[in-house]
Amino acid sequence: MTPPNKPTHREQLIRQLDGAIETWLLDCSYENRSPKTVSFYREFTRPFVDHVGGDIQVADITEAQVRAYFGKVSTEYVKSSRFRALRVFFNWCKRQHYISESPLVLHAPKVRDRVKETFTTGDRDRMLRACAGRCLLRDRAIVWMFWDTGCRLGEMERMEEGHISLDARLVRVIGKGNKERMVSFSLDCRKAVWEYLKAKPESKHLWISNKGGFFSARGMHLMIRRLILKSKIGFRASPHTFRHSLAVRLLSAEVSPLDVQYILGHTSLEMVRRYSRHHQEQRAIEAMRRVQG
Repeated sequence: MTPPNKPTHREQLIRQLDGAIETWLLDCSYENRSPKTVSFYREFTRPFVDHVGGDIQVADITEAQVRAYFGKVSTEYVKSSRFRALRVFFNWCKRQHYISESPLVLHAPKVRDRVKETFTTGDRDRMLRACAGRCLLRDRAIVWMFWDTGCRLGEMERMEEGHISLDARLVRVIGKGNKERMVSFSLDCRKAVWEYLKAKPESKHLWISNKGGFFSARGMHLMIRRLILKSKIGFRASPHTFRHSLAVRLLSAEVSPLDVQYILGHTSLEMVRRYSRHHQEQRAIEAMRRVQG
Protein backbone atom coordinates (compact mmCIF):
# COMPACT_ATOMS: atom_id res chain seq x y z
CA MET A 1 0.00 0.00 0.00
CA THR A 2 1.14 3.54 -0.78
CA PRO A 3 1.79 5.60 2.37
CA PRO A 4 -0.95 8.26 2.68
CA ASN A 5 1.36 11.29 2.32
CA LYS A 6 3.61 9.93 -0.41
CA PRO A 7 2.62 10.99 -3.95
CA THR A 8 1.97 8.19 -6.42
CA HIS A 9 4.01 7.96 -9.62
CA ARG A 10 1.18 9.65 -11.53
CA GLU A 11 1.02 12.47 -8.97
CA GLN A 12 4.77 12.92 -9.24
CA LEU A 13 4.43 13.33 -13.02
CA ILE A 14 1.67 15.89 -12.56
CA ARG A 15 3.83 17.76 -10.06
CA GLN A 16 6.67 17.99 -12.57
CA LEU A 17 6.77 21.45 -14.11
CA ASP A 18 5.53 20.37 -17.55
CA GLY A 19 2.66 18.33 -16.12
CA ALA A 20 1.73 20.99 -13.57
CA ILE A 21 1.53 23.71 -16.23
CA GLU A 22 -0.67 21.60 -18.50
CA THR A 23 -2.99 20.74 -15.59
CA TRP A 24 -3.13 24.41 -14.59
CA LEU A 25 -4.02 25.47 -18.15
CA LEU A 26 -6.79 22.85 -18.25
CA ASP A 27 -8.13 24.24 -14.98
CA CYS A 28 -8.04 27.75 -16.47
CA SER A 29 -10.13 26.55 -19.43
CA TYR A 30 -12.53 24.79 -17.06
CA GLU A 31 -12.92 28.06 -15.09
CA ASN A 32 -13.98 29.75 -18.35
CA ARG A 33 -10.84 31.85 -18.72
CA SER A 34 -10.83 33.16 -22.26
CA PRO A 35 -8.80 31.25 -24.89
CA LYS A 36 -6.72 34.43 -25.28
CA THR A 37 -5.84 34.38 -21.55
CA VAL A 38 -4.94 30.68 -21.64
CA SER A 39 -2.79 31.30 -24.71
CA PHE A 40 -1.10 34.22 -22.91
CA TYR A 41 -0.30 31.99 -19.90
CA ARG A 42 1.08 29.26 -22.13
CA GLU A 43 3.25 31.67 -24.12
CA PHE A 44 4.78 33.33 -21.08
CA THR A 45 5.41 30.24 -18.94
CA ARG A 46 7.02 28.20 -21.72
CA PRO A 47 10.37 30.06 -21.55
CA PHE A 48 10.59 29.28 -17.81
CA VAL A 49 10.15 25.56 -18.58
CA ASP A 50 13.00 25.83 -21.08
CA HIS A 51 15.10 27.60 -18.45
CA VAL A 52 14.76 25.12 -15.55
CA GLY A 53 13.69 21.94 -17.38
CA GLY A 54 10.24 20.43 -17.69
CA ASP A 55 10.96 17.32 -15.59
CA ILE A 56 11.86 19.23 -12.41
CA GLN A 57 9.40 18.88 -9.52
CA VAL A 58 7.63 22.19 -8.86
CA ALA A 59 8.55 21.85 -5.16
CA ASP A 60 12.25 21.75 -6.13
CA ILE A 61 12.23 25.06 -8.02
CA THR A 62 14.32 27.55 -6.06
CA GLU A 63 14.20 31.28 -5.58
CA ALA A 64 17.70 31.47 -7.09
CA GLN A 65 16.51 29.78 -10.31
CA VAL A 66 13.64 32.24 -10.60
CA ARG A 67 15.95 35.23 -10.03
CA ALA A 68 18.41 33.91 -12.62
CA TYR A 69 15.56 33.50 -15.10
CA PHE A 70 14.39 37.10 -14.76
CA GLY A 71 17.98 38.29 -14.94
CA LYS A 72 17.99 37.22 -18.59
CA VAL A 73 14.81 39.11 -19.51
CA SER A 74 15.46 42.56 -20.91
CA THR A 75 12.33 44.18 -22.32
CA GLU A 76 9.73 45.73 -20.04
CA TYR A 77 6.72 44.06 -21.69
CA VAL A 78 8.22 40.55 -21.69
CA LYS A 79 9.40 40.84 -18.09
CA SER A 80 5.98 42.03 -16.91
CA SER A 81 4.10 39.39 -18.92
CA ARG A 82 6.29 36.52 -17.69
CA PHE A 83 5.96 37.75 -14.11
CA ARG A 84 2.14 37.87 -14.33
CA ALA A 85 1.91 34.38 -15.83
CA LEU A 86 4.32 32.80 -13.31
CA ARG A 87 2.63 34.50 -10.36
CA VAL A 88 -0.75 33.03 -11.32
CA PHE A 89 0.84 29.61 -11.90
CA PHE A 90 2.68 29.45 -8.55
CA ASN A 91 -0.41 30.67 -6.69
CA TRP A 92 -2.33 27.80 -8.31
CA CYS A 93 0.43 25.39 -7.23
CA LYS A 94 0.02 26.57 -3.62
CA ARG A 95 -3.73 25.91 -3.78
CA GLN A 96 -3.01 22.42 -5.10
CA HIS A 97 -0.52 21.87 -2.21
CA TYR A 98 2.32 21.20 -4.66
CA ILE A 99 4.34 23.86 -2.82
CA SER A 100 4.03 25.56 0.54
CA GLU A 101 5.50 28.89 -0.59
CA SER A 102 6.01 30.44 -4.01
CA PRO A 103 9.64 30.73 -5.20
CA LEU A 104 8.58 33.92 -6.97
CA VAL A 105 9.43 36.39 -4.18
CA LEU A 106 10.40 39.27 -6.47
CA HIS A 107 8.19 42.34 -6.59
CA ALA A 108 6.21 42.90 -9.76
CA PRO A 109 8.33 44.85 -12.28
CA LYS A 110 7.30 48.46 -12.73
CA VAL A 111 5.79 49.21 -16.11
CA ARG A 112 5.77 52.72 -17.50
CA ASP A 113 2.24 54.11 -17.36
CA ARG A 114 2.04 55.45 -20.91
CA VAL A 115 -0.55 58.01 -21.92
CA LYS A 116 -2.40 56.49 -24.86
CA GLU A 117 -3.90 58.40 -27.75
CA THR A 118 -7.69 58.32 -28.17
CA PHE A 119 -10.03 58.66 -31.13
CA THR A 120 -11.78 61.99 -31.60
CA THR A 121 -15.23 62.39 -33.12
CA GLY A 122 -13.39 63.55 -36.25
CA ASP A 123 -11.44 60.26 -36.35
CA ARG A 124 -14.72 58.35 -35.95
CA ASP A 125 -16.38 60.30 -38.77
CA ARG A 126 -13.42 59.73 -41.11
CA MET A 127 -13.63 55.98 -40.42
CA LEU A 128 -17.37 56.03 -41.13
CA ARG A 129 -16.74 57.82 -44.45
CA ALA A 130 -14.02 55.29 -45.30
CA CYS A 131 -16.54 52.42 -45.16
CA ALA A 132 -17.34 51.26 -48.69
CA GLY A 133 -18.22 48.29 -50.87
CA ARG A 134 -20.52 45.32 -50.24
CA CYS A 135 -20.07 45.53 -46.48
CA LEU A 136 -20.59 49.27 -46.10
CA LEU A 137 -23.66 48.94 -43.84
CA ARG A 138 -22.03 46.27 -41.67
CA ASP A 139 -18.77 48.17 -41.28
CA ARG A 140 -20.57 51.41 -40.36
CA ALA A 141 -22.64 49.55 -37.75
CA ILE A 142 -19.48 47.97 -36.30
CA VAL A 143 -17.68 51.33 -36.05
CA TRP A 144 -20.67 52.83 -34.24
CA MET A 145 -20.97 49.83 -31.89
CA PHE A 146 -17.26 49.98 -31.01
CA TRP A 147 -17.49 53.75 -30.50
CA ASP A 148 -20.59 53.61 -28.26
CA THR A 149 -19.94 50.46 -26.22
CA GLY A 150 -16.14 50.10 -26.03
CA CYS A 151 -16.54 46.34 -26.41
CA ARG A 152 -13.59 44.00 -26.72
CA LEU A 153 -13.05 42.24 -30.04
CA GLY A 154 -14.10 38.89 -28.55
CA GLU A 155 -17.27 40.46 -27.16
CA MET A 156 -18.16 41.90 -30.56
CA GLU A 157 -17.49 38.51 -32.16
CA ARG A 158 -19.91 36.79 -29.76
CA MET A 159 -22.79 39.21 -30.37
CA GLU A 160 -25.96 37.63 -31.72
CA GLU A 161 -28.99 39.23 -33.32
CA GLY A 162 -31.05 38.30 -30.27
CA HIS A 163 -28.70 40.27 -28.01
CA ILE A 164 -29.78 43.59 -29.59
CA SER A 165 -32.84 45.61 -28.52
CA LEU A 166 -33.24 48.53 -30.93
CA ASP A 167 -36.26 49.95 -29.07
CA ALA A 168 -34.42 50.07 -25.73
CA ARG A 169 -31.06 50.85 -27.40
CA LEU A 170 -29.38 48.09 -25.41
CA VAL A 171 -27.01 45.25 -26.27
CA ARG A 172 -26.28 42.23 -24.09
CA VAL A 173 -22.51 41.80 -24.01
CA ILE A 174 -20.92 38.46 -23.09
CA GLY A 175 -17.54 39.25 -21.61
CA LYS A 176 -14.63 37.33 -20.12
CA GLY A 177 -15.65 34.28 -18.10
CA ASN A 178 -19.10 34.41 -19.80
CA LYS A 179 -20.07 37.34 -17.56
CA GLU A 180 -22.92 39.31 -19.08
CA ARG A 181 -23.66 43.02 -18.91
CA MET A 182 -26.12 45.38 -20.60
CA VAL A 183 -24.67 48.37 -22.43
CA SER A 184 -26.57 51.18 -24.14
CA PHE A 185 -25.87 52.73 -27.54
CA SER A 186 -26.77 56.00 -29.25
CA LEU A 187 -29.53 56.89 -31.70
CA ASP A 188 -26.90 57.09 -34.46
CA CYS A 189 -25.74 53.58 -33.62
CA ARG A 190 -29.33 52.31 -33.56
CA LYS A 191 -29.93 53.74 -37.04
CA ALA A 192 -26.73 52.16 -38.40
CA VAL A 193 -27.54 48.75 -36.87
CA TRP A 194 -31.17 48.92 -38.07
CA GLU A 195 -30.06 49.62 -41.67
CA TYR A 196 -27.56 46.77 -41.45
CA LEU A 197 -30.10 44.31 -40.01
CA LYS A 198 -32.50 44.99 -42.89
CA ALA A 199 -29.82 43.95 -45.38
CA LYS A 200 -27.95 41.15 -43.55
CA PRO A 201 -28.42 37.44 -44.36
CA GLU A 202 -30.48 35.41 -41.90
CA SER A 203 -28.20 34.17 -39.12
CA LYS A 204 -28.14 34.10 -35.33
CA HIS A 205 -24.73 35.82 -35.50
CA LEU A 206 -24.95 39.60 -35.59
CA TRP A 207 -21.87 40.24 -37.71
CA ILE A 208 -21.59 38.41 -41.05
CA SER A 209 -18.55 38.19 -43.34
CA ASN A 210 -18.61 39.34 -46.98
CA LYS A 211 -18.95 35.65 -47.93
CA GLY A 212 -22.09 35.27 -45.85
CA GLY A 213 -20.49 33.37 -42.96
CA PHE A 214 -19.47 34.16 -39.40
CA PHE A 215 -17.37 37.33 -39.10
CA SER A 216 -14.47 36.46 -36.79
CA ALA A 217 -12.60 38.73 -34.38
CA ARG A 218 -9.55 38.47 -36.66
CA GLY A 219 -11.60 39.64 -39.67
CA MET A 220 -13.02 42.49 -37.61
CA HIS A 221 -9.54 43.51 -36.47
CA LEU A 222 -8.26 43.61 -40.05
CA MET A 223 -11.31 45.60 -41.17
CA ILE A 224 -10.83 48.25 -38.45
CA ARG A 225 -7.09 48.47 -39.17
CA ARG A 226 -7.90 49.02 -42.85
CA LEU A 227 -10.32 51.85 -41.97
CA ILE A 228 -7.71 53.42 -39.66
CA LEU A 229 -5.15 53.44 -42.48
CA LYS A 230 -7.65 54.83 -45.02
CA SER A 231 -8.64 57.55 -42.55
CA LYS A 232 -4.99 58.61 -42.11
CA ILE A 233 -5.28 58.65 -38.33
CA GLY A 234 -1.93 59.96 -37.12
CA PHE A 235 -1.12 57.51 -34.33
CA ARG A 236 -0.87 53.77 -33.80
CA ALA A 237 -4.42 52.56 -33.19
CA SER A 238 -6.45 49.34 -33.11
CA PRO A 239 -9.99 48.21 -32.19
CA HIS A 240 -8.92 48.44 -28.53
CA THR A 241 -8.45 52.21 -28.99
CA PHE A 242 -12.26 52.53 -29.12
CA ARG A 243 -12.35 51.06 -25.62
CA HIS A 244 -9.81 53.50 -24.25
CA SER A 245 -11.55 56.39 -26.02
CA LEU A 246 -14.93 55.55 -24.45
CA ALA A 247 -13.37 55.33 -20.99
CA VAL A 248 -11.86 58.81 -21.38
CA ARG A 249 -15.17 60.27 -22.66
CA LEU A 250 -17.06 58.76 -19.73
CA LEU A 251 -14.53 60.01 -17.17
CA SER A 252 -14.54 63.47 -18.79
CA ALA A 253 -18.33 63.50 -18.38
CA GLU A 254 -17.75 62.75 -14.66
CA VAL A 255 -19.29 59.28 -14.86
CA SER A 256 -18.53 57.31 -11.69
CA PRO A 257 -15.42 55.07 -12.00
CA LEU A 258 -17.59 52.19 -10.71
CA ASP A 259 -20.01 52.75 -13.59
CA VAL A 260 -17.09 52.91 -16.05
CA GLN A 261 -15.84 49.62 -14.59
CA TYR A 262 -19.26 48.02 -15.22
CA ILE A 263 -19.67 49.44 -18.73
CA LEU A 264 -16.24 48.14 -19.79
CA GLY A 265 -16.64 44.80 -17.98
CA HIS A 266 -13.56 45.06 -15.76
CA THR A 267 -13.23 43.01 -12.59
CA SER A 268 -11.36 45.78 -10.77
CA LEU A 269 -10.82 49.53 -10.88
CA GLU A 270 -7.14 49.14 -11.80
CA MET A 271 -7.78 49.31 -15.56
CA VAL A 272 -10.09 52.30 -15.10
CA ARG A 273 -7.23 54.04 -13.27
CA ARG A 274 -4.96 53.39 -16.24
CA TYR A 275 -7.55 54.68 -18.70
CA SER A 276 -7.94 57.84 -16.61
CA ARG A 277 -4.33 58.92 -17.26
CA HIS A 278 -5.24 60.68 -20.51
CA HIS A 279 -8.22 62.38 -18.86
CA GLN A 280 -6.05 63.57 -15.97
CA GLU A 281 -3.41 64.87 -18.37
CA GLN A 282 -5.95 66.89 -20.35
CA ARG A 283 -7.48 68.35 -17.17
CA ALA A 284 -4.06 69.31 -15.84
CA ILE A 285 -3.09 71.03 -19.12
CA GLU A 286 -6.37 72.98 -19.19
CA ALA A 287 -5.88 74.05 -15.54
CA MET A 288 -2.33 75.25 -16.31
CA ARG A 289 -3.56 77.29 -19.29
CA ARG A 290 -6.26 78.94 -17.18
CA VAL A 291 -3.58 80.00 -14.67
CA GLN A 292 -1.14 81.08 -17.38
CA GLY A 293 -3.79 83.15 -19.16
